[in-house]
Amino acid sequence: MVGSSLQWQHVGRSDDGSSSVVVDGGGGGGGLSVVCPVCGKVISRRDNLRVHMRTHTGERPYACPHCPHRSKTGGNLRKHVRSIHGRDLSDNSGQSAPSALF
Repeated sequence: MVGSSLQWQHVGRSDDGSSSVVVDGGGGGGGLSVVCPVCGKVISRRDNLRVHMRTHTGERPYACPHCPHRSKTGGNLRKHVRSIHGRDLSDNSGQSAPSALF
């Protein structure tokens, strides 16, 4: 079937027990995407779905070592520390990655 735009879906269970849908976009790139079970947004990778789910849960697992600010991603925390506190997060501030999130 040359030129057809076939799509397939696979419904599975995530590590946390929630269901997710894996979608092949049919674009020939071979990449699989997952669909958010809450809002239906197509996410490019399962790891990105974990970060996206924080939009729905409000979880902010990365704490600033200098103030009460919390971030959804480590990159956002680094940006906060640099812009607000004028420091680099890698300055041995005691910040560690969050433990098992999902």
